[in-house]
Amino acid sequence: MARHSQEIFTDIEVKITETSKIMNDISNTALEQEAGVDQINMAVSKMDDITQQNAALVEESTAASKSLLEQAKHLEDLMSFFKVH
Repeated sequence: MARHSQEIFTDIEVKITETSKIMNDISNTALEQEAGVDQINMAVSKMDDITQQNAALVEESTAASKSLLEQAKHLEDLMSFFKVH
């Protein structure tokens, strides 16, 4: 009976050790996943910043193009005085 009890306790100890190892592995995996999610969040944030910068550059480019077109039209109006033969 004592030997049987000792086997049961030994088996329980092995199971506890295995469970502890599994729990440790789960904890390590969760930490790795958390680090991965943090990296993804940073990348998305950078992409958002770049998208906003691009939008601002497009607006500036549009304004510059409109200004250049107006200047070209004005120059064309000024040059219409001259006639080419």
